[in-house]
Amino acid sequence: MPQKAWQKKIAERDYAAHTKRIAEMKSSLDISQPKTYTKSKKKDVERKRHYAEIDRENRLLLERLAKIMQQKTIDNESGVLQFKKSLTQTNRRIELERITDENQRLLRRIQEAEPCYNHLQWEEAAKTREVYLRNMTEFPETFEENRRRLMAASRHSADSLESSEREPRRHGLLRPLSGSR
Repeated sequence: MPQKAWQKKIAERDYAAHTKRIAEMKSSLDISQPKTYTKSKKKDVERKRHYAEIDRENRLLLERLAKIMQQKTIDNESGVLQFKKSLTQTNRRIELERITDENQRLLRRIQEAEPCYNHLQWEEAAKTREVYLRNMTEFPETFEENRRRLMAASRHSADSLESSEREPRRHGLLRPLSGSR
């Protein structure tokens, strides 16, 4: 035991030294922004003059816009002209009516269609399978008991689906046959 504690202490000391070395480590690459040198002062002066010209023109435009907004003119009076909220409102309404009619026709066709499955054939096939199962079982009375249990459970689950509270499903309704083989 003392040896494990000693090994743990050494590992902690080595890890602390490792993190300290990583924190003090300096980059071996220079990733700072490179220095920029201007080739000529003339280009620098021209660029500054160009930006000053743009700023002056922007300021003049703003002054003109402010002057226009202060004056009462036809264009900047609010509430004088009433525009439609949507230019395509009638087209959208017509399209919505068309889609609704199409959906109604489709619903009618679905409701009037004959079913593809015959539930009477299903019930007959289920009865036939049950007869086969009963003939194949080693203990028919156990089979009958399990079948009654399954029927009661299925009725119970159908009733519980209708109610708002749903119980968890129970697995293992069929008991294993005792003493088989």
